[in-house]
Amino acid sequence: MIMYKLTWEPICNSQRWYTDSHGSDSVSVPLYQWASDISIDVVCHAFFGPSLQGNRPDVTRAFMQFEDYSWQALYQYPNFLCGSMNKSREKVRGAIEEYFALPDEQRFDRSWLVAQLEGEMKQLDMSPQDISALFFQLYWGINANLRKALFWALSHLLFDTELMESVRHETRPAIKGNGIDMSYLLDPQTCPRLLSLWDETIRMTAYAASVRFLTRDIELGGKTLRKGGWIMIPQRQLHYNTDVFGESASTFVADRFVANPELRKHPSLRPFGGGATLCPGRDYSKHIALAFIAADLNMLEITLDPPTQHFPMGEEGNPSPGIIGVKGGHDLTVRLRPRARTENIM
Repeated sequence: MIMYKLTWEPICNSQRWYTDSHGSDSVSVPLYQWASDISIDVVCHAFFGPSLQGNRPDVTRAFMQFEDYSWQALYQYPNFLCGSMNKSREKVRGAIEEYFALPDEQRFDRSWLVAQLEGEMKQLDMSPQDISALFFQLYWGINANLRKALFWALSHLLFDTELMESVRHETRPAIKGNGIDMSYLLDPQTCPRLLSLWDETIRMTAYAASVRFLTRDIELGGKTLRKGGWIMIPQRQLHYNTDVFGESASTFVADRFVANPELRKHPSLRPFGGGATLCPGRDYSKHIALAFIAADLNMLEITLDPPTQHFPMGEEGNPSPGIIGVKGGHDLTVRLRPRARTENIM
């Protein structure tokens, strides 16, 4: 699916809401919108099959609009202040409800997980509205952070042409015909810079916090934390710890995990949570991201358009349930061109 989405003909013929300009041999797109559109489509196809996005092609845009305001849910804003968030959320939930109203033969290629969850919910005689509400949480979970991590990783590549060419050369053998060799991409011996790029990207951009409820009094740092309270451990403070990551902790260093692979096991690195729970989609998201980056660099030529743009800023003013979003007006415009077939097939 990723290979198809990054093939030139679908890109060139796509008339999406974010497309700025088409040419016979190139197209200009906002990077965050484009990467989000493709990653959401790929992930939803894997979970739900083609019917959800195909039946309601506006669901992707509605979800992105919801994500722009989803911080209001984290702040527990009252409903009358959340008009835009609620409107876009209901569009996504409506699309999901319509999807589950389709006959099984139109949804035969949904994933085992979706089929099992649906079956169990129906056995409990749950209403279509409740089913759509619960699957909305799944839809949110599988799409929220991957697209952001992809944007930040691609941004670092665009602003470091040496790194981009090195990763492209490193990953080229994994692109074989119409498939991607994931075992090759996941091997630190064959793709050390790609894997370090991913780890450093999520280290720098993970802005969530681990939250725990205190079931008993506990002494910590000379202070007594009382039973019944809450403790928060912000990932950003852990990830920017100079005692662990050195004086460059607040700076993106592409080869940080090449120079010191043991950092991946350090307890101060917690981009997917920690303790009793870890994000169940951490490996899946990583696989999709690595495949996207490898296919993108080897199938397309991607450049800043214009080249004078500044590195984007994150939306630090709002809370994030995971990877930080992009500040409004800081998306990058890129120009995509197809690479010659002989360049990307080994």
